[in-house]
Amino acid sequence: MRFRSIRSSLIGAFALVIVLGIVLLGGFTLYVTRQNLVENTQSGTHQLVSQLQRVIDGYIEYMKDIARVVVNNSDVKELSASRGTAETRVRTADFLNGIRKVRSDIDSILLETSDGVIVTSEPDRPLNPHALDRERARPQNSFGSISSARIEDIFDDRYTWVVSLRQELGGPQPSRGFVQVNLNYAIINDLCSQVQLGRSGYVFIVNRDGDIVFHPLQQLIYSRIKTERIDEVLRRQNGEFRARVDGQDLIYSVTTSAKTGWTVVGVSFADEIFAGTRNLEYTIWMVALSCFLVTVLVAWGLSLRISGPIESLRRSMQVVETGNFDVEVAVDANNEIGLLAEDCAIAIKKVRDLLISNDKEQELKRRLSLLMLQSQINPHFLYNTLDSIIWMIELGEHEGAITMTSSLAKFFRLGVSKGSEIISIRNEISHVESYLSILKLRYKSKLSYSFDVDPALYDYRILKLILQPLVENALYHGIKPKEGPGLIQVGGALEPDGVRLWVADDGVGMDLEAHARLESDAPDDMDHVGLKNVHQRIQLYFGQDYGLVFERPPQGGTVVTVRIPALYEKDNP
Repeated sequence: MRFRSIRSSLIGAFALVIVLGIVLLGGFTLYVTRQNLVENTQSGTHQLVSQLQRVIDGYIEYMKDIARVVVNNSDVKELSASRGTAETRVRTADFLNGIRKVRSDIDSILLETSDGVIVTSEPDRPLNPHALDRERARPQNSFGSISSARIEDIFDDRYTWVVSLRQELGGPQPSRGFVQVNLNYAIINDLCSQVQLGRSGYVFIVNRDGDIVFHPLQQLIYSRIKTERIDEVLRRQNGEFRARVDGQDLIYSVTTSAKTGWTVVGVSFADEIFAGTRNLEYTIWMVALSCFLVTVLVAWGLSLRISGPIESLRRSMQVVETGNFDVEVAVDANNEIGLLAEDCAIAIKKVRDLLISNDKEQELKRRLSLLMLQSQINPHFLYNTLDSIIWMIELGEHEGAITMTSSLAKFFRLGVSKGSEIISIRNEISHVESYLSILKLRYKSKLSYSFDVDPALYDYRILKLILQPLVENALYHGIKPKEGPGLIQVGGALEPDGVRLWVADDGVGMDLEAHARLESDAPDDMDHVGLKNVHQRIQLYFGQDYGLVFERPPQGGTVVTVRIPALYEKDNP
């Protein structure tokens, strides 16, 4: 059928006015678009830069924590008070080496007392005496001083780029010793390299003195081939500004940390931002010319064929307004009104289907909520725990009974969570800790457990009672059937696509048949109904892209991974 445009019917004698309006509107749109692009780019860049600043602050705070731990170590205090014994130095070196091994991002730790006693995290490596003299000459700060990027050569056979934090040691003499924690520069480089600002944008970091801490083109900066507006950045401290540097228009987004004094700067190229507006400008002129030619050729009067289909469509939609979605939209028109009627019919059908689907989902949600409430208090677990408390009291183990009772109360208090379905990961981890502490008192040497959850996850949100069923499954289906003691590990990390939590055990492992049932849509396996419930609850609330993933590591045992979106919100007490 021949398609007749409503636009061509409406233009008529108003062709020149229409084209003039398009030109004016296009110019205004082009201007507003450019402004919005700049504002959106500045806003997005500021968010990325602020987030990067917070991450870097976290690393620096961690370095300060390590320095405090070293300063407060008893062996270190003994060394700072006097030269100490050779055994004390060995213990101190082992202590520093242990810290370095735990954190791969720590390159090295150097400690020197006021008496000239030197201890490093790698005591077997030969020291560079010239580098030590240089390190002693660096200014010290009792609250911790942070260097810019530099080459660390305190060891005679290794040269690495690091960022150093220096903190004084206590001592009886006015000239105190110091502890120095060296953060591997690759960590800062990787964090900054992950930030993408368009095709050519980048971030760089300067300290409060204007020294470059990180720059993707650091060698060009040092050789003065490339320049940056460092003075303007230091004056701004926070905010945005535009500048022309090396023949290019740049947009700087600046944020300064009150903790470290470092300023993180995001740099975007204006040419990239406005690249899309050139096509828009060309399109505006082409549309204006096309509209003029078309309106001159096809101008004719309006017809009643427009109002008739509109009235028919209006009557159909009035029926829909009453809540009747079974109406059939029938409009006899071969123009935009006919297409609009078809779209309305499709929309009504989709709404009708969504209402039916919503009823089914609500029913499923109510059923899963009931299963969740039923699983909140496991009578078998409660009875066994109470029996254990009575047994401890009868044997005179009052402290153990008090500990188990306290853990049981905390376990149920966190399980209730004031009736809230969504809680913080901090509370969920605390809930699992209470559960495992009770199991540890009951099973003693049969069971051990550990936690490796990134503290940065604590303020993110999660459905409650997600991890406890996984721990219970690991105990009863992994550890208990195993001969000898077993280990349950609970971990968590923040990833680009969301939050990942896991529960791993070194038990007998899940058999292939049970594994297949859990990952299929088959009816619930009564031995693993808790896991099916957890998986379905996660998908109900967060979608099909999230849920549980089961793995069987080559070394044995089972790893159950929970994948949920990263929902950040401070937990209200």
